[in-house]
Amino acid sequence: LAVDFFPRNALGRLLTRVTNDVQNMHELFTSVISLVFKDFFLLVGIAVVMLILNWKLALVSFLVLPIVVFASIKFSVKARDIFRVLRIKIAEINTRFAETIEGIGVIQLMRQESENYKKFHKLNHDNYLAGMRQIHVLAVFMPIIELLGVIATALVIFYGGSRVLNDALSLGTLVAFISYI
Repeated sequence: LAVDFFPRNALGRLLTRVTNDVQNMHELFTSVISLVFKDFFLLVGIAVVMLILNWKLALVSFLVLPIVVFASIKFSVKARDIFRVLRIKIAEINTRFAETIEGIGVIQLMRQESENYKKFHKLNHDNYLAGMRQIHVLAVFMPIIELLGVIATALVIFYGGSRVLNDALSLGTLVAFISYI
């Protein structure tokens, strides 16, 4: 990179980018891509089997899918923003840490240990708050998805159960649908 790049970018930020980005790329290529393909084909396969078993019951079970997609999109937007803030906070902490170690002699000479500690504590607290926002988003999203799964199961049991009682659907098909959901 050009020489003027380094004065514009703090060491801690560069170190954070290198370590976190490399780790994220590793996870993307080793886990995420294979899981996405596996889950996609599993989801399509289950949907096809459900449609073959009983297309009306399948459509009833798919009623919650638009809400799931909407919730997932909202979650991904919020999560992306929070993860971006978390990365910035980690970079700021690493920068402060590197600058403190490099300039510890000057900090001690100028008797700025307590001021330096206060600034580091504030950065660390901001990182903590960003982490708590991440936990909050996950704590809201996951129960919503679980609730939608319960609603889908209830719809299938309600509609499918009435069809089983009228001998329009076998109990085995209803149990299969409940398992697939």
